[in-house]
Amino acid sequence: MKTKAALWILILLCFAPVLWAEGVAEQTPSYAQYRTLKRDDAGYDVYLLKIRMYQLGYMASENATDRYTAGFEGKIKELQIANGLEPTGRATPELQALIFSAACVPAAVTPAPTAAPHPADAYRIERAETRKQEEALPPEQQAGLDLYDWIQSLMVALVICVALFIFAVRVIDVSGSSMLPTLRDGDKMIVSNLF
Repeated sequence: MKTKAALWILILLCFAPVLWAEGVAEQTPSYAQYRTLKRDDAGYDVYLLKIRMYQLGYMASENATDRYTAGFEGKIKELQIANGLEPTGRATPELQALIFSAACVPAAVTPAPTAAPHPADAYRIERAETRKQEEALPPEQQAGLDLYDWIQSLMVALVICVALFIFAVRVIDVSGSSMLPTLRDGDKMIVSNLF
């Protein structure tokens, strides 16, 4: 059963690019089907043009309508200027062929401001700088720092173990034969303090 499922998944993965390409070809009108689009025109070709304009970065949202509005005319002018064409605001068949081709210049993207670094990132940066400084030290001092790191790690592990055995679990001795055959007299077991 698992083999059949894996086989079907493999077949789907093999044919997915072909199916996807056919879907894209159906959505992209051929050059012979282009018509000159202007303000107040409507139709599926306007919708497809808006989707492509979004993909190129000229539209802020992928929620497109089938209406050629004044705002969309302005976006067409931006694209025409970016591609070195006269900004008429009309989408001629030649312009649409350019828009749907790989030769179309996408919109200039203004990078978004970067977020403040996360405290963990600041620690990593600081630690990397510290390591660079440590590598510049003589071998004797590096050995001392390595020993300090080992002792520090062991102490942290010891504190965690002690805290676990004080607050979370405890070791007890089994006394008596009431738990035979699972546990015998004198066996040790760990019991949770949490429940």
